[in-house]
Amino acid sequence: MATDKVRILTLNTFLRPPLIQAPGGDFKEARLSYIITNLLKNYDLIAFQECFGAFTSRRNTLLKAATEKGFTHHSTCPIPPVYQGRVDGGVVVLSRYPIQTTKWFPYPRGVHSDFLADKGLLYTHLQPTPLTNIHIFTTHLQASYHPPGTPNTDESSIQTRLAQIHLIKQHTDSIVKSLSPPYDPKTSTILLVGDLNIDSRSGDEYNLFLSILRGDDTTTQGGKLFIKDVVFDALGEHPITTCSVTKEAGFDSETKCLDYILELVPTSAYAPEETGTAPKTSKFTDTRVDEFKVEGQKWTHASDHKGVMTTLLLSST
Repeated sequence: MATDKVRILTLNTFLRPPLIQAPGGDFKEARLSYIITNLLKNYDLIAFQECFGAFTSRRNTLLKAATEKGFTHHSTCPIPPVYQGRVDGGVVVLSRYPIQTTKWFPYPRGVHSDFLADKGLLYTHLQPTPLTNIHIFTTHLQASYHPPGTPNTDESSIQTRLAQIHLIKQHTDSIVKSLSPPYDPKTSTILLVGDLNIDSRSGDEYNLFLSILRGDDTTTQGGKLFIKDVVFDALGEHPITTCSVTKEAGFDSETKCLDYILELVPTSAYAPEETGTAPKTSKFTDTRVDEFKVEGQKWTHASDHKGVMTTLLLSST
């Protein structure tokens, strides 16, 4: 296992809880088997969304298989008590490297069908080498519910997602302040990845999200962050990250960019004379989006989201 680079993937697996499926079926078991057999081997650090552990054994199946394939460390969101009548948040982190710390920050209940999921922010600190640190946050934010191709006028979902974004800012700030040793750009990388349900190809919500995360609002207590959209910086555009599992679902109608790999760089880590300049960010290569297309099956893609991936080059110092 290489220790000079970390191959990273984030993917919404579309492995919804039991009894929830499209009219023709979601092919959950077959797609999970495909993910285990064909995807895991290509990465060192994976963040999955919609990989639920409540009322299903699929998450355990994935974790067992991942361990056998070298992912000897993982972090997951907790499964709520049955009496709460809801499923877990569906987020999972798989790592080939030792995990030092993990913490779960739950959100208040969402709206619409998200009311039935215990969504939140999962923080994981791992060390590819004794001198390098990756702090990865993964989440799956409130979804919007409106007909495909129509404007997003689902105000209740937008406001719920906005509240979750403010919580992300609060929790990332608290983690950064508590890091011991303190954040060092030469040896540490902080990432926020996952299905944010914010379409950067349409509307202004993406820019508002970045503004909140950066700490642009001077009336709010919080640290200042420099945000690097790793995929946009590499590709020069916000790529489409949604697709469909079957031909009937209409792959060509999917035009949204909802999935991200973002680097968060605390500006407090830089000397006063560097103020006003772009902070030093981590080095990434082989950044791309893969639809994980499948041939010869009743289903055409591994998920209704494409995989977003990059390779982090670790500092030699």
